[in-house]
Amino acid sequence: MMHMAFDDLGLIAAALVGAIVGVFAQKEIVTWRQRMVFVLSGLAIGYYITPLVVDLYFIKPELTGAVGFLIGAFGGGIMSAVFKAIGNLDLAEILKNRIGGGDPK
Repeated sequence: MMHMAFDDLGLIAAALVGAIVGVFAQKEIVTWRQRMVFVLSGLAIGYYITPLVVDLYFIKPELTGAVGFLIGAFGGGIMSAVFKAIGNLDLAEILKNRIGGGDPK
C-alpha cells in the first residue's frame, strides 16, 4: 500500500513539473488565474491519462514519470485549445441547423 503512494507522488510531481514548464511555452497565458488553470489542468490530465497511455502503448513502467511530465506539459495546452474551440462555437446556430430551422451547411 505504501509503495503505491510513492508511485502516485512521483507521477504527481512529474505531471506538476511538466505543467509548470508548459506554462512558459504558452504566450497567451498572462494572468495568474490562467497560469493556475493551466497548471492544474495539466496536472490532472497528466495524473489520470498517464497510466492509460503507458498501458495502451506498452511503455516500460519505469518511464511513467517521463510520460507524466510530457502529458502534464501538453495537457494544459490541449485543454486550452479545447476551451478556445468551445468558445468559438456558435451553439445557437448549430442547434438551429440541427433542429431544422436554419440554413443547412
